[in-house]
Amino acid sequence: MIVAESEGTALDAVAVHDPETPVVPAGPERHSAPRSRRVTLVDLADAIGLHPSTVSRALDPRSTHLVSGATLERVRDAAATLGYRGNLVARSLRRRRTDTIGVVVADLRNTVVTSILNGLDLSLGAAGYLTMIGESGGSSSELEELLRHLVAGPVDAIVVTAATTSDGPLLRRIAEVVPLVVALRPVSRAGLPVVAQDDYAGGALVAEHFAGLRHELVAQLPGPASVGNFVRRRQGFSATCRALHVVEVPGLPLAAEPTAAEGARLTEAVLRGKHAPTAIFAHNDAMAMGALRVLRRRGLRCPEDMAIAGYNNASFVDLFDPPLTSVVVDVQAVSSCAGRLALQWLADGVPPVAPVLPPPVLIPRASTVS
Repeated sequence: MIVAESEGTALDAVAVHDPETPVVPAGPERHSAPRSRRVTLVDLADAIGLHPSTVSRALDPRSTHLVSGATLERVRDAAATLGYRGNLVARSLRRRRTDTIGVVVADLRNTVVTSILNGLDLSLGAAGYLTMIGESGGSSSELEELLRHLVAGPVDAIVVTAATTSDGPLLRRIAEVVPLVVALRPVSRAGLPVVAQDDYAGGALVAEHFAGLRHELVAQLPGPASVGNFVRRRQGFSATCRALHVVEVPGLPLAAEPTAAEGARLTEAVLRGKHAPTAIFAHNDAMAMGALRVLRRRGLRCPEDMAIAGYNNASFVDLFDPPLTSVVVDVQAVSSCAGRLALQWLADGVPPVAPVLPPPVLIPRASTVS
């Protein structure tokens, strides 16, 4: 599924002229134009006594720095009064760009999507780009079909936030046609800019937290192996538990999907085991929510009988009962960085190098600390 998410400013063709050179109108400055047809850039320029090229610069986010603040405000006020809307088709043909970035998410129902779009808007929206959003459903085949549609359609670059561990070859093929940046979900050997947090270090933080609280037997609720983040969280947690001599419950199944229902199912499996742990690491906050529901249903107290930590630090975790200990993932910052990399690739013509993000941080709350 593809939906248009936001709209930027698009302009008609412009003439070459010195910036901010006034054009003397036939009469007093006027803020009206014939309303029987669509207001054009020439109408707008004529109404405020400026050359069309100056008005064009004032309305294009890429060139507003060439126009004084007073002129910029004057043009915007007049455009709002007259109801001016630029011609996207004319601008696209002129620049051979559509000013549209394709964005692929795994699940539009996930609350994380809001943070993804907010982050992209910080970088792409400020540069005058709009986004076209597609949902892959977490399926590699759906992702491939969606990417082929985006490549054939009107996008200048693509940001993928829904990659699985096996999607590297597909993403490389697509990037040969259109710039492509991977965000949030790491992909091995893709040879592309990947903006993602160090989930290995995040998993290690949780193990260190449990060890510091004197837990001797712990368990993970692991997310699907098709998502690189969950793989790395599991590896970091297990390796650190071994190093700190904390015993981990072996042989637990993986979640089919990272949901509260799967978190509840895996927690039931943990509690049916021969030895119940005193702390559980859920690979995301939704799965931790499912774990808390199971404890409540069984009459177990958190954290007195079982401590629980999650991952992502979603906006609602401090509303849990008890509030949830979680590792922070700044989705908005990651997405904004991915947007900047896409713009840099478009500007330079070569794949940019993704920056190293700050290390993850664990926020302890009452689900692990009495």
